Amino acid sequence: MSFDLGVWYPQKRICDEEARELYVRLCDGDTSGVVPHPAIDEFYAELTAGHPEIDTIPEGKIGDHDYCPWSCKLDHSRGYVIMSCVWSKATYVKQLVQSLARKYGLALYDPQADEVLYPDGSTGKTGMSGGARRILGSFALLFAAIFVYSEQLGPSKAPVLVYGLAVFCGLIAVACFSRTWRGPAVRIIGLIVFLAYVSYLVYELLREPAKPYAGRSEPHWLNATMGLIVFGLPGLYVAVQGKYPAWGRGAKAFSREVVSPPDEESHQDDGRKS
Repeated sequence: MSFDLGVWYPQKRICDEEARELYVRLCDGDTSGVVPHPAIDEFYAELTAGHPEIDTIPEGKIGDHDYCPWSCKLDHSRGYVIMSCVWSKATYVKQLVQSLARKYGLALYDPQADEVLYPDGSTGKTGMSGGARRILGSFALLFAAIFVYSEQLGPSKAPVLVYGLAVFCGLIAVACFSRTWRGPAVRIIGLIVFLAYVSYLVYELLREPAKPYAGRSEPHWLNATMGLIVFGLPGLYVAVQGKYPAWGRGAKAFSREVVSPPDEESHQDDGRKS
């Protein structure tokens, strides 16, 4: 059993799931997801200077895993490096590779942990893990079915609202389960949230504009306004931009900003300093 790692130059920030798919494609020989960069060759040169390739070690060093921890030849191109080491050296190799990846501004993917690490120390984790997304999607489907079934079993006075809630839950499920339709579903959800709060505000203004304010638990146009600002406007931003705004409430959980890796000059400076 070997311990595997992959590094590449991060053109943009991707999440763990996308990094996993990129890693699998690289293992299959598909390099369309990476770009050549001098930092890759610099990383490879320093890595193999300390721990040579397995097919270059002298006969007397065969089996010396401190000298050569690799279990097979490294998969190296100008766009990426994939490494496999013996399991007994996994901790050491990951620390070494992580240090060199940070030095040369490269992204490091650990398939064992299913995690991508960036040069600034951040990870590719999003606000919701794959497991949490599947759980949310399952409950969304369940509630969509409950809304439809309850309306058919005993028609309510507001069937449009009930079926609308079922559709909303269905969109949440689509956003959770389908990568292809996640973008459009999220935009529609954002638009629905925005329109819901606009409708709530208009309704309260038309119904009782002079009603005394009795607190956040009671319907009032002030509460509708606050809801529109806190939830409605971010929803509109999502509908237009396809992503949650940095100024929105709980933005850190949704943040996926692009990483700006160090430029080539900084790599060269690091190489001279070392």
